[in-house]
Amino acid sequence: ILVILSFMAMMYTIYLLIQGAVYREEEAGYLIISVLSMLIYNLIYALNVFGKIDIGLLPPFEPFVFILSQAFLHSMRFSAAFRKVEELSDALIATDRIKDEFLAKTSHEFRTPLTGIINISQTMIDGVDGKLSKAQEDNLNLIATIAKRLTRLVNDILDLVKIRNHQLRINPVALEIKPVVLI
Repeated sequence: ILVILSFMAMMYTIYLLIQGAVYREEEAGYLIISVLSMLIYNLIYALNVFGKIDIGLLPPFEPFVFILSQAFLHSMRFSAAFRKVEELSDALIATDRIKDEFLAKTSHEFRTPLTGIINISQTMIDGVDGKLSKAQEDNLNLIATIAKRLTRLVNDILDLVKIRNHQLRINPVALEIKPVVLI
């Protein structure tokens, strides 16, 4: 009865391997070879234990076949994973380049109206259109200050894009921190 159960288990395993071969054609050959080698090894070992055949000093080659086929299987999977990582990396680089182009174009288009806002508010603060109340002048100063900050931010983004595109080079130099930082 044990032999019948072992045979049924082997047949079911072979059935599963054939199904695996249908879905994974590339790797199925190595998988089938490795499982069959272990099944043959187990069958010969079981027959030897029950005294049906005497293997004597015959070295078992099936475990080596199993190890070799598993090595090929894993190398194929590793190669496929490596190719997938390369494809994803290339896609990420392309997406990053598109993002940089978008940032550069958007920032450039955003800088023009900011310059207009700064110039108009400064002209109004200077009193070209007449005297302003204190509240109006404070509001226009706030608008000009915010527009200048946004302009500096836009210029920083454009500089970053230029640095990434190797159009702008950074030359590091030593500098005194105290005059730069307000404490």
